[in-house]
Amino acid sequence: MDKAGLFEFNPYEGKNIQVDNYMDPATGKNLGTKYFEVKNNPGFAPYIGEGKTIYDGYATCSQWFNENSNPSTDYRHEGVDLVIDYKQCNEIPIKAFINGLVIAAGNQGNNTYGNYLIIKANEKYNGKNRYYLLGHLSESHEKLAVGSMVIPNTIVAYTGNTGHCFGQGYDMQGENNKDKRVLGYGAHLHVQMYLSKNKTESFLLEILSGTGTSQIIRSRETSASYVVNPFDYTEKRFLEK
Repeated sequence: MDKAGLFEFNPYEGKNIQVDNYMDPATGKNLGTKYFEVKNNPGFAPYIGEGKTIYDGYATCSQWFNENSNPSTDYRHEGVDLVIDYKQCNEIPIKAFINGLVIAAGNQGNNTYGNYLIIKANEKYNGKNRYYLLGHLSESHEKLAVGSMVIPNTIVAYTGNTGHCFGQGYDMQGENNKDKRVLGYGAHLHVQMYLSKNKTESFLLEILSGTGTSQIIRSRETSASYVVNPFDYTEKRFLEK
């Protein structure tokens, strides 16, 4: 499809996503390098530059959906992290692959999602609305405002490391390791996707009116609105049995 026009495109289509040090959802065991088939459109990604990656210049993945990075808790990764070189923090644009509308924008500081956007896709999936939450955005550049229209190739924001980030061996939340944050450590885009039959976006706004923790997100999930893998809409959140 035309990457400069109004048609959705997916630079990851036909490729497998490589994830190193993949943490098994059930056990938290490091299973080494895994490859995942791209089945659907992730909507957005950092654009590093032509020829820079095997994904037509778009970012590679550092953490996959449902990964269990801390077996001592019930947390599973609720999105996919697309990583950039920390030395390029605040410099790499995030481009759209879809048509949509910005429905929410906010900033949770150096906690949870940090600087974020929520974009509703124009095109539905199996009768459900598609919502993309983009987290850890740069504060050095303006992001799109609520009400902004999005078309393929639109720059919606820049890749940053706001919010709760991990990178280069450091855990950065709030004031913790703030000297590493200023170096760009942990720079990435978190893409979190919801499918919903709801006629309003109130369920998303309720999530973000709180702390945005995984417990709040789970409490708002129903059979009508739930989190899915941005690269495979059939994969829902992992639940312990």
